[in-house]
Amino acid sequence: MGDIAEVVEITGGAEVLERTSTTIETTVRGDIIRGLPLNNRDTLDFVMLMPGAQQGGTARQSTFLGLPKGAINITMDGVNIQDNVLKSSFGGGMFTIVRPRLDAVEEVTVTTATQGADASADGAIQIQFVTRRGSNDWRGTLFWDHRNDALNANTWINNARGLRRPRNLLNVFGGNVGGPIWKDKVFFFFNYEEFRLPETRPRENTILTREAATGIFRYRGTDGVERTGNLLAIAGAAGFPSTIDPTIGSMLQAIDGARPAGAISSFDLFRERYRFDGPSSQLRRFPTLRMDYHITDKLRWHGVWNYNYFSSFPDTLNNLDPTFPGIGKGAGQYSNRVIIQVSPTGQSH
Repeated sequence: MGDIAEVVEITGGAEVLERTSTTIETTVRGDIIRGLPLNNRDTLDFVMLMPGAQQGGTARQSTFLGLPKGAINITMDGVNIQDNVLKSSFGGGMFTIVRPRLDAVEEVTVTTATQGADASADGAIQIQFVTRRGSNDWRGTLFWDHRNDALNANTWINNARGLRRPRNLLNVFGGNVGGPIWKDKVFFFFNYEEFRLPETRPRENTILTREAATGIFRYRGTDGVERTGNLLAIAGAAGFPSTIDPTIGSMLQAIDGARPAGAISSFDLFRERYRFDGPSSQLRRFPTLRMDYHITDKLRWHGVWNYNYFSSFPDTLNNLDPTFPGIGKGAGQYSNRVIIQVSPTGQSH
């Protein structure tokens, strides 16, 4: 009989326990993010879906793990892109001067404990974006997102208040292209996105009734009986002017002329609630350019240019629009934000 040979083979699997680093981080590739049905094209808002995120009233008021907003550090290709004035003064930890756009991001990493050397001790929570880069293959995309209020129904509250359907005509369009300038050596990637939003926002004020605007006020006494008093006559009897100041009078006439542009409901015996839709228009542009140069197999150079343009007239976000339709001129805001990041010393690979 032949001998029986028995072989036992043991194959080791991937290590479950990380023994070389205590860093806790989550990295998500850009192609995975672009495959999700996100409500907008801002990758920073996607971060709020990652482990440890705690959303506030708005995205900029959000934080991680219950830590103060000042503990957050946000970088793009290693450069801080936060508005550090708002971060320290107004608690806007998630507010950045450059918005990482969906098609311009290669990956995003959130580190929540035991930062590595690349964190530079700038925050307990590190949110790191990396810009997409070109390759030997030519690739590009075009897109257009459209939102039209003609396809929306009015809200129940607006119908109850007698207000028209808010205007919301959003157009977001752009594209990107990337490829080789010198095959295997020099590559580029360019992304452009434009955001156009003419819209209206609901506004509300309290105005005098037409009777009160002439000096006749109604009030209810301590006995519960409703009475009427002519304040101008009372002022004249006491030796004060008995006519409305011309400046105040012209303002009251202008407000009365704006009544047809809004919806009016009762507030109290001498005031009314006045609601209207305040028009506004936003324009934003987001170009991004990245260049990569593979000097050797172990030394690489890259440069990234980001430019963000933002304008809003009138500025309904900060309540700088006219108080009443057609009365006064609302103020607006615009900003130009540029970040240029160059790594001449390269990266070791």
